[in-house]
Amino acid sequence: MRLFLFLSLGLLFPFQLFSFGTNGGNILTQSYSAKSQGMGESYTALSAAQGDVTSFQYNPSALAALSNKEGSVTYKLGSFGDSFGVFSYGSPLTLNKGTKRMGSYAATFLYYTFGDLEYLNAAGTPVTVNAQKDIAFILSYGFNLWPTLSVGANGKILNSEIAESFKATTFALDLGTQLKIGPGTSLGFSLLNVGTGLKYDQFNSELPVTFRMGLANEYQWTKLHNTLVALDVIKRRDEPIRNNVGVQYTFDDGSIVMSARVGYRFNQDTGKLNFGLGIPFKKYKFDYSSQVIGGIGLSHFFTLGYLF
Repeated sequence: MRLFLFLSLGLLFPFQLFSFGTNGGNILTQSYSAKSQGMGESYTALSAAQGDVTSFQYNPSALAALSNKEGSVTYKLGSFGDSFGVFSYGSPLTLNKGTKRMGSYAATFLYYTFGDLEYLNAAGTPVTVNAQKDIAFILSYGFNLWPTLSVGANGKILNSEIAESFKATTFALDLGTQLKIGPGTSLGFSLLNVGTGLKYDQFNSELPVTFRMGLANEYQWTKLHNTLVALDVIKRRDEPIRNNVGVQYTFDDGSIVMSARVGYRFNQDTGKLNFGLGIPFKKYKFDYSSQVIGGIGLSHFFTLGYLF
């Protein structure tokens, strides 16, 4: 009966949230922030100072630049009835009453649900189950090895449940580094989701092991105008090499700050075009982004950040 259920869901669930011997752990590949999503996830070479506390997703060494205690909440409403949430908190780590900086850390909780799915059981009776429910916890740390070189790591625990019948738990590790190579220019390298696969009963689903390389440049044109351009090259298990590019323009006259973003993900089946908007206000950060899903519509991301 369990084999029949698994095969039935594999046929009826067209988005392949699980598959035999291929990539699972899709919760780990969702964007953790509307800010990064708006730039097409071109974030491997960007620090937490340029992004936010969740920049560790693409490169854990980004946390080395986190200068304030920061909280972040993200909610995504997908086009397929799915939903995704992120709760993250990060802080600089100091010793001797704050006189000695020891890098920065972050703790993050993720959840993902796909909603209900109806199928026919072996007796031909309609049954409704929760299609997929994943939760994950991430502990991150980044520090400056030298003034121009930062390194970092993420440790992950992932629990996945499919159709309320198949459960799996796994552990994963991320490693990353960022190098400043000139004024406003940086390189980034990261290796993500290295760990054991998700084993649902006797069926195995490998994690989306990913290598990322990025180049970013930030340029202050005048006191009012700033641009940030980033390019990523991405190689994920069993997938072709992909390129992401993102641009952010920020206007800041001291009283009004506003950022507009656009990103494009090449060689993607869907979700290629992304755009977003960010408006910080005092200690708050409001970010929104939208992703164009071809033939379906738009998915919407909302992130609220707070500086403690």
